[in-house]
Amino acid sequence: MNPSPDSIFSAEAEEAVLGAVMTSPDSFLNVAAFLNADDFFLLRNKYIWQAIHNLHERREPADLVTVQSELQALGVLKEVGGAPYLMQLVNSTPTSVHGEVYGRIVERLSIRRRLMATADEIRALAANEEMNVEQVASEAEAKLFGVTDRQTKRDFVTMNEAVNEYFNLIEYMMEIDDAKMGVPSGFRDLDALLGGFQRSDLLIFAGRPGMGKCVAEGTLIATADGLKSVESLHPRSGGIPDDSGGMYYPLKIGVHTPTGLQQTAYFYDSGRQPTVKIRTRGGHQLSGTRDHPVLTAGVNGLPTWKPLSRIAAGDRVVVHNPTPTHGADDRPPLTADGAFVWDRVISAADDGVRHCYDLTVPDGRAFIANGIVSHNTSFMLSTAVNMARLGARVAFFTMEMGVQQLIQRMVSMETGISTQNLRKGELTQEQYNRFVEAAGRISNFPIFIDDTPALNPMQVRTKARRLRYEHGIDVIFVDYLQLMNAGGQYQNNRVQEVSYISRAMKELARELNVPLFSAAQLSRAVEQRQDKRPVLSDLRESGCVTGDSRVYLPDESRYVAIRDLAGRTDYRALSLNTATGQLEPQPVTRFFSPGVQPVYRLRTALGREIRATANHKFYTAAGWKRLDALTTADAIALPAYTVPEAGAGDVYWDHVASIQAAGEEAVYDVTVDGNHCYVCNDIIISNSIEQDADIVMFLYRDSVYNEATEFPNQADVIVAKHRNGPTGLVSLYFEERLTKFIDGVTRRVDLGEM
Repeated sequence: MNPSPDSIFSAEAEEAVLGAVMTSPDSFLNVAAFLNADDFFLLRNKYIWQAIHNLHERREPADLVTVQSELQALGVLKEVGGAPYLMQLVNSTPTSVHGEVYGRIVERLSIRRRLMATADEIRALAANEEMNVEQVASEAEAKLFGVTDRQTKRDFVTMNEAVNEYFNLIEYMMEIDDAKMGVPSGFRDLDALLGGFQRSDLLIFAGRPGMGKCVAEGTLIATADGLKSVESLHPRSGGIPDDSGGMYYPLKIGVHTPTGLQQTAYFYDSGRQPTVKIRTRGGHQLSGTRDHPVLTAGVNGLPTWKPLSRIAAGDRVVVHNPTPTHGADDRPPLTADGAFVWDRVISAADDGVRHCYDLTVPDGRAFIANGIVSHNTSFMLSTAVNMARLGARVAFFTMEMGVQQLIQRMVSMETGISTQNLRKGELTQEQYNRFVEAAGRISNFPIFIDDTPALNPMQVRTKARRLRYEHGIDVIFVDYLQLMNAGGQYQNNRVQEVSYISRAMKELARELNVPLFSAAQLSRAVEQRQDKRPVLSDLRESGCVTGDSRVYLPDESRYVAIRDLAGRTDYRALSLNTATGQLEPQPVTRFFSPGVQPVYRLRTALGREIRATANHKFYTAAGWKRLDALTTADAIALPAYTVPEAGAGDVYWDHVASIQAAGEEAVYDVTVDGNHCYVCNDIIISNSIEQDADIVMFLYRDSVYNEATEFPNQADVIVAKHRNGPTGLVSLYFEERLTKFIDGVTRRVDLGEM
């Protein structure tokens, strides 16, 4: 016969640990480190332990007299058996020396009771057919880990408890000079601004976007298996939408680059895009999006990246010659083997709208179809290594780079050997000695890497819980947010999907009580402005509309210019439930005013008109699309009540007639709870969603946009949002050869004293 939870306890052990603590009050701290009142099965013993705990909180001795007085004050002295029972506890304890041993017995039996109770809860979950299997598995795992998780979870905390805990923290920090409130990043100025990374905080770090760098269909890619057209590499399942209407697909194949054979991470389908074609003297040609980068000769003669839209006849570009030779230019080859040479451009012209694709090759920028070019991973990895060096246990989820590529970067950072030399295995004896020493050192770093592609929040939560249980975690890194998916939810609404992912990451940070640091890509609006420094609105997965755009308020039966909604509360907008196809009022919870941005005028066949930023989304028959992804073949949703000839249903589809640039203007947006869209200018448009992040940081390098910059190695970390502290800017030094960030502290020197 299976025992019940009520039969799994030891009255003798409970009495012995209480008697030992009252006999030898100094032993309480050792036992209290792992035992609490809920571990006692008998209610009277639970009351006595709580009384002893209260006395120690007030720094009063816990002996027979004081415990009796505390129980009297709590009003439970008679329930525990009065003074006679307390006397019995003291007299019947074999020895106070073994108090910790008795406590461990009580703890073990308590865990067994909780396991039995949890098993019943898991059985009930498994029988609930309304929950999907993934939810059941996640909740069951959380309950199981919670059995041995000593983290206290309560619905409410009294002010007395909260203030006492904070008071003790301030005293500790005043007594210990090096104490940090959070986990230090290893960058001095950043730690001074943020006070370290705070536990339970979600930190978003965003850098320059990929800018739609894609090549046109028909482009031949040099793979490990020979030349293949880019479209023939297209995976047919597992796509992850981005904020531009494109799709990422996990793909691992070998492709040739100037630094050897490299493995791809993702295939990108960007849809039909305006393209530019260049032709060279040597007979090479390339058609790609206007922002696709080509390796050219810069103003100083050194190789530099330039988008196709800025390539002109006479420019030198790098081309691949499988047969080593000089190119159609008098400059020597770019690589020692002569496989990559210089060639002159003879023409550059528009090539119409074509279907475009791309490949993502982590850390392999010198590749003709390389799509994502950023240093997000470099900064996060530099931070992770700094933290691990200081003793923090780091969980690193990478959905773009593989484990070997991350290790290669770490070794480069630690040794000063360029990643190119490491990729080729070209090391001198002195470099090899440094490599061996660094490999031994970083192998001891408490960093745990997971390179599973296209994770969803539930998978990240499960893996993080298990790692915390087995090894402990001090900080979590996720690279990067837009490569995650919602596990099948929100398939037709990327705005809601990213909001769900962001919210889930914040919940995980709170659950595990660790800072969670996630990289993210900015929207492409930043590339369209004169000032390229990122702002908070660049991080949202939705754009904005001009101030004269009219929002329909159903409770007031009128339209209000969106700029006039600033400061208003407790009102609703008319919104479309895309699941039911019905219009319904939904509360507006936030108002955004990100400033002046480039806008575009969209007109429909029925004459509807709205001016919005390029990244603002409109509801089409194929789902949500950005304005800059719309064509005259698209039909967008209008509220049917505004169209006299509309039939049944709440939505009428109206074709796009034209989209034209409309200058720059102050723009605005709102957050509409629930459906996350609203009726504006009698068109159904998406909304902006406030970030769940506690801290938002941007990376800005002037050298990316300005070849003649005075500070080519300066990288600015802009803290644009800090929920619990100041914002500001921290300058770091970026060593591009090593893809490494280091402190860039400026020191002032009085030359008169030298």
